[in-house]
Amino acid sequence: MTGSVDLVNSYLDCGLPPVCRTGRTLCAIYVQVDPFSNHPAAISANILYYIGDGIANGGPQPKFPFNAKKYVYFFP
Repeated sequence: MTGSVDLVNSYLDCGLPPVCRTGRTLCAIYVQVDPFSNHPAAISANILYYIGDGIANGGPQPKFPFNAKKYVYFFP
């Protein structure tokens, strides 16, 4: 990621699952990708919430329920 967390142009689809997991620096997000630009189609309010919560808590989000798919990952 480069730039602001709320701008789609700050992200690129790398096509690989993230190797990062926990920390306080944003590493990866799972969102729908615009096939024409290789950037996310949109950054939803939920993803922005997960980013903020993950930075505060240092772990993948959503945190609850425990078995929920994680959409935001971090590294130390």
